[in-house]
Amino acid sequence: GFYLSTRHIGADYANGMSLLQASDIYPDAAVCRPQDRVFSLEVPHDASFLFIPSAAGAFAAARHYRDVNGFKPARGHAELLGRMCLDQWGGDYEAAGRDLERAAKYGLNHSIFVKHAWQRWGYDYRLPDIYPPRGGLEPFLAMRDACRDNGILFAPHDNYIDFYPDATGFSYDHIVFNRDGRPQRAWFNKGREAQSYRWLPHAFMPWLEQNMRLLRRGAEPTGLFIDVFTAMPPIDYYDRAGRFYTRERTAREWGRAFDRSREILCPGKPMLSEAGTDALIGYLDGAQSDHYAASRWGARGVMDDRTPWHDMASHGSFVLLAGGLGHRYGDGDEKHTYGSDDYLTNTVMGGRNPMCDGPFSRRAVMTYWLLHDLCDDLALASFETHAFGASVRQQHTTFGDGSRVWVNRGEPAWEVEGHRLPEYGFYAKSPQAEAGIVEIGGQRAAFASTKDTFFADARPPFRSGQHRPASTRVLGGEYLGDGKFRIRIEWRASAPLESGLRPFVHICHPKDTSGERIVHHGGTTMDGEWLTQAGTYEAEITAAIPADSFGGVYTVRYGLYNPGKGGYRITPAGNIEGTRARGGQLRVDIAEGKIVGGEYLPEGEWDHLTGLNTEGIPVAFGPVVTNGAFRLHHAAKGDWLLVPLPGSIAFQA
Repeated sequence: GFYLSTRHIGADYANGMSLLQASDIYPDAAVCRPQDRVFSLEVPHDASFLFIPSAAGAFAAARHYRDVNGFKPARGHAELLGRMCLDQWGGDYEAAGRDLERAAKYGLNHSIFVKHAWQRWGYDYRLPDIYPPRGGLEPFLAMRDACRDNGILFAPHDNYIDFYPDATGFSYDHIVFNRDGRPQRAWFNKGREAQSYRWLPHAFMPWLEQNMRLLRRGAEPTGLFIDVFTAMPPIDYYDRAGRFYTRERTAREWGRAFDRSREILCPGKPMLSEAGTDALIGYLDGAQSDHYAASRWGARGVMDDRTPWHDMASHGSFVLLAGGLGHRYGDGDEKHTYGSDDYLTNTVMGGRNPMCDGPFSRRAVMTYWLLHDLCDDLALASFETHAFGASVRQQHTTFGDGSRVWVNRGEPAWEVEGHRLPEYGFYAKSPQAEAGIVEIGGQRAAFASTKDTFFADARPPFRSGQHRPASTRVLGGEYLGDGKFRIRIEWRASAPLESGLRPFVHICHPKDTSGERIVHHGGTTMDGEWLTQAGTYEAEITAAIPADSFGGVYTVRYGLYNPGKGGYRITPAGNIEGTRARGGQLRVDIAEGKIVGGEYLPEGEWDHLTGLNTEGIPVAFGPVVTNGAFRLHHAAKGDWLLVPLPGSIAFQA
């Protein structure tokens, strides 16, 4: 999350003893001062502490902590267990409905679809006035109906942390105040230039109840996502009159939000939130467990990685959804986002529910086929042990039903159970399933099997992009001199797209070690309204790199977005990176403040994942030899059904 996500911490000490510390009140900080040999929770108020020493490591102490921490699952927990989270921000409702239907045809039925940025005034604006859906109720119901028809739970996004001054009923009487008597600011919506204020935890219930009744009558969702409540810890606060309330009151009031929402909206169904602190276990069923690097808290020069610490104490009472939002997990790096080996390995080692951006894409289907059957088993089993291998990058976990998981999150490769695990590889076996990201004959590959199915992924090149009736490609590019470039592109609409689309062009540069950032915007002759008619259209992109820029190699990314419907981007087929098409690279030579040369460089035709099998080498998985990626169903003798991953090119099996 954004702060401490658990009320317990643990340490392994050099003398062989380990110690877990826990508090009943949510802590302010975990303090670590190696120079003073101090490691401790820092907790306010009249707190009680629990200390569990262990000679078998901090994770063994955390296993004992689970027996005494009193965590009990909330009422929708059983319904959520094992389900994959398909997460979507923005996007056309009817297109999402069609994508949900496609996802179901690929077998992704045991899922929960979380729909963000649908509210009446757009994402996070004029809250809590969320209903009716922006874009119309009937299109919104296309998503609800597709979920209902295919056994997928439908959970819209909501928020009761941010109260906007132009919303109905706003008053400072409902706002948290700081100790100095000033109202406490919450989210600042830059796009709207709108400042929200933080709700009093005990004041928002009438607005929540009204919204739940409107949602129940209008859309009948089968779940709910309420933002922020488990991303930030419970807070101490003052009201307008200066009365003080502790964070324990906050936790109770935030927890009641989920109980009351479930009661009105969808009895027995799951309630979700962001990130995933343990403060609301018992009220809340699960959360998107956003991971950040240690650098977010100012730590520098440390080797940080993910471990299933939260899971050891909460597995069985609370569902953690993989690594949370992909761009947070990977800090903007596409090699460490949804569908990456890093993200997948982190999911499986603690027995978490899988998660991917959705509702339909190649990597969403891949994630489900690789992890769902295994993680469905792990979700129902108790989490028993965790151990490190030769380094903290090598981790081994076991579960109460006999399931075992090995993950290798670093170099060198790790040989386990007859499998070679490369960096971010894993091997896992449960009573009903087996899966892994492994190296076979020098090629990175993935597989999963059950009694009736076998998934083989030889990591072939593929055509990327969600299934939209549009595609784009680069026809060519040239350097015009003086830092100026012209790139010819083509857009094709096989069926009409919605009106209101606008083009964008991003010129990016690796300015610093945090990754590429947009440093310039290009121009284009493309008109999004062209695609309201089926056909093929050519356009030009123009880019000008000024002499006071960084120099070196820039990348061109372009696409279409809809400013009138929340700013969502469409994802066409083509050479796609996330939601943007790759437009090539621009090399610009700058010396002494002057441009002295340049060159346009085309980019490869395919997406490039870690260990992509660009040579098309067949991989021997045992029962299958292939250079492709597919799921094989063989439930009945002699009855075989082979389903390729979406976007597959020709392969042999």
